Amino acid sequence: MKALFRVLIIVLAILLTGCHNTPSKQTEPNKAVPSNSSAPSSLNPYHTAVDIKLVKKADKTKYLLSNGIEIKYGQKSAKTSKGEISAFSPQFSGLKDKALEAKINKSLGNDIENTAKNYAAKASKKPSELSFLATLNANNLLCITFYDLYSPPLDSFLYRLTDGKKLELKDLFTEGTDYVSLINQKVVENMLSEASEEENILKEPFTTIKPNQKFSISPSSLFIIFDAGESGFAEAHTVEIPLSTIDDYVDITDRYSGTERKTQERSDLIVRANNIFSSSKGEIINKKIGELWCYYPQFSGLRNDSFEKTINDTIKDGVYKVANNNLWDSESKVKSDDKHKATVQLQTIFNHYGIICITQNAYKLDKYEDLNDFYKVYSFDLKANKIIDAKEILNNYSLKDKNFKESFTNLAKQNLLKIYGSSNNQVANKINSALNYNLINDKSIIYFRKYTPDDPTSIVIHLNKDTIKGITDSMECEVSIKDIVKIPPEDFFK
Repeated sequence: MKALFRVLIIVLAILLTGCHNTPSKQTEPNKAVPSNSSAPSSLNPYHTAVDIKLVKKADKTKYLLSNGIEIKYGQKSAKTSKGEISAFSPQFSGLKDKALEAKINKSLGNDIENTAKNYAAKASKKPSELSFLATLNANNLLCITFYDLYSPPLDSFLYRLTDGKKLELKDLFTEGTDYVSLINQKVVENMLSEASEEENILKEPFTTIKPNQKFSISPSSLFIIFDAGESGFAEAHTVEIPLSTIDDYVDITDRYSGTERKTQERSDLIVRANNIFSSSKGEIINKKIGELWCYYPQFSGLRNDSFEKTINDTIKDGVYKVANNNLWDSESKVKSDDKHKATVQLQTIFNHYGIICITQNAYKLDKYEDLNDFYKVYSFDLKANKIIDAKEILNNYSLKDKNFKESFTNLAKQNLLKIYGSSNNQVANKINSALNYNLINDKSIIYFRKYTPDDPTSIVIHLNKDTIKGITDSMECEVSIKDIVKIPPEDFFK
């Protein structure tokens, strides 16, 4: 079977890509740490860009605006050929047009029941854990994706909340784009890059997707879904295509946004996530101490290419500045077979309202030591295309709200006392006597935190050791914006 698969891939590459130049000799890169980013295929794709008609979108919306609707999940039963089965499935509320809301929920319920029945009929045994989960809930779009336990996406239903229309694959792309050929190209790239790992996926050469091929979509990926026997696949197979690679031609999230606050009831759930893409990168850098594992994000999809490069270069420069520190030049005192001795991790903790915040941490594994000297925060303003200190946003707002500084300081002090002073009177006394807005503004590190739309948007105050005299450990607390800011978040971050 392995030999057959290799033959099929070779035939596929020859027939569909033609001849190509031998790649030039390149410097060997650092050994990569496993991450969620995919290595590009070294073989030419199904078509070249010249062969495919592609129409770039005229504009790109700045934000993925989460819908002001509430989704509730419950178990839904369906009678199938293999008996009654239960599926974890959603219904939603929050549209002001209740007739439209009922229409979409009814259609969704029917889709779930029919999909579960059809899936059970084809399954070799009775399915045990089916689920239908929201994978896109933004910009007046709702995509509900079907899974079986730990499977990849198996099907989906994409609804337009403005009128209840169920959208197909063709509706994702700009008018005039040959999306079938474009996706064929990406499917073949995926198969060639995974050839060594997935040797049994094809029983015959891949042909083409159907114009109405099954798919699922999330904010970062398009999933193309094949049933067993379809398009040459031996078994059911799902191909993930990063949206960053086809973003210029996918305008589904750009078309329908703008009416959410007028047509949806839960304005408190409407959150602006930056409409950009982030991938996680990894490198292993060899130092005298041993291997230094470095993880960091890289961004794409910004409307300003120059500032996108600035962000990515700033992040990488931060990683290499830590890696080049002489701390790593001494031999490890702890002998072990594990060559991994330390980690540098940069993590995106805020990517909303036109602002990105990234924290930098380093850990020495010999003593499981957190190296506070390397702690840093990078903040970027996508609206002004510049690197910022998050304190600028607080100070600008304080000009509009005279009570902000006092309210913010009091809440920060209250939260620090709760975390660090409740069992230590000396620390509590030092916090009480020393903490004020000027100290926070002059000596603390400020950033914003929000991981998911459901999380509160918070201001994080990080105090390094000795920021408050006599406190030799670093301290950190957060203050929820909704507790101190009197205007909508989009105006606060403007």
